[in-house]
Amino acid sequence: TPIFTISQGATIMNEGSESGVKRDLGDNAKVTVVSEDGLYLSTYSMSVAYDNNRLDFNSVELPQDGEKYGENLSFSFVDFPGTAAVGASIKWNGFAMSNHPAPDMANPPADLLSWQLYPAESSGRGNMVFAHLGYGAENAVEIVFNRPVNPDSLTIVPSALTLHCMKNGYTDPEGQNVPGMSMDQGDYMLLVAEGYDEDGELLGSKEMYIANFSLPERPYIREGWQTFKFNSSKLKSIRKMKLYVEGAREAFYPIVGIDKLSYQVQPVATPDQDDDQE
Repeated sequence: TPIFTISQGATIMNEGSESGVKRDLGDNAKVTVVSEDGLYLSTYSMSVAYDNNRLDFNSVELPQDGEKYGENLSFSFVDFPGTAAVGASIKWNGFAMSNHPAPDMANPPADLLSWQLYPAESSGRGNMVFAHLGYGAENAVEIVFNRPVNPDSLTIVPSALTLHCMKNGYTDPEGQNVPGMSMDQGDYMLLVAEGYDEDGELLGSKEMYIANFSLPERPYIREGWQTFKFNSSKLKSIRKMKLYVEGAREAFYPIVGIDKLSYQVQPVATPDQDDDQE
């Protein structure tokens, strides 16, 4: 069964897909996800575990325009503008999944929740892996396959924290205002996926914009689920995929939900019969 691991920056894990044993983990725990059908990563058996609070996402049922909340998964070092009073500040903490059809940044359904992913409904799946991506290849999240694969597509969505930072800015730990993305700054957030063979050699890469203000005629931030198609002619028979982001300013906390990574499993190479006879 194909297995991939997210090697850093995640806070969720399912330890043993058969036993269902779950552990409480810190900020940089490994995530192991087993595909249910042996080919596509279409469902995930996982839980959020932090400070002895758990939510099994396989048991979550979200009604239309509904939400699901949890506690104690926090970015307490980031202050955001409060909605209760003018000039007030709040600290986002916790997490949520939402089936609201679109984000409303003026009146977000989860005002205090940094890990909210919306709209969950539009992806058609409902379970996902959180990944805290890094800026630059040296801070990449690695997805390791136990057999060679040809990647087909990757479906992701920015977290509410990332969207809020990009759109509205925030106050950093030193109390300095960090403005949101703008054309004046030439801001952008570019997701880079690199494929490697079993010897660690780079086979190819794919670049995908999450936000782009460097083109004045059409600045944009992608707010909902988006599916990126890979060029299979460049990314064939990979054993490892690295994911990281690049940007004009490394200031926007690139936390995304990975909802579906589809790929074709390739046969393991075997020696030729003639070679065996020799």
